[in-house]
Amino acid sequence: DNSSFNVGVYQEKAEPELHLMSADTVYFTPSGGSGLIEYRLQFPNEGCEISVSSDAEWITDVDWSQEGKVVFNVEPVSINAQDEDIEKPVSRDGKIRIAYWEADLEVVIRQFFEEIQEEEQ
Repeated sequence: DNSSFNVGVYQEKAEPELHLMSADTVYFTPSGGSGLIEYRLQFPNEGCEISVSSDAEWITDVDWSQEGKVVFNVEPVSINAQDEDIEKPVSRDGKIRIAYWEADLEVVIRQFFEEIQEEEQ
């Protein structure tokens, strides 16, 4: 029997995926400074672009022009020393969100208001 047949295979295109390659929380001292977030994009869609946003005005100069990297600055903390009796928060948090198609990542940017002092025994 020399019969032949055809088999059609259909594979759906994989959905884009974002993977965080660095820490999900980045810590800063009161003096601020520059930070780096690294990520990897898998299964990109033609015509889609990475978008990056921040929810805090003290996170500045957010740049994602290099593939797989987001560079940003954290402004120094300025605290009014006049209100000594008021309980001050220890830190402030902001977020940087990286989005692509329906995938997204959030990284917490945490800045401490005072230098961490190691207790002497």
